[in-house]
Amino acid sequence: MYDLTLQTQNLLNTMPVIIDYTDDRLYLKGANEAREKAIEKLLISGELTVEKIAVILQVPIEKVKEIEARIKGGK
Repeated sequence: MYDLTLQTQNLLNTMPVIIDYTDDRLYLKGANEAREKAIEKLLISGELTVEKIAVILQVPIEKVKEIEARIKGGK
């Protein structure tokens, strides 16, 4: 009699399964939301310029300015 659990585990260990989660729609949505929150916090702290925030977070300056305008408009 064969031990199917052991055989299955051995087979799974040898299978080259590669999943690129960075292309997943939900992953990208979460990453964008987290990036926007970081931009907001950095802008509110006032310690960095718009340009420095854009460079550090690797986003277009326009995106940082858009969020800055939203923050100023909300006050």
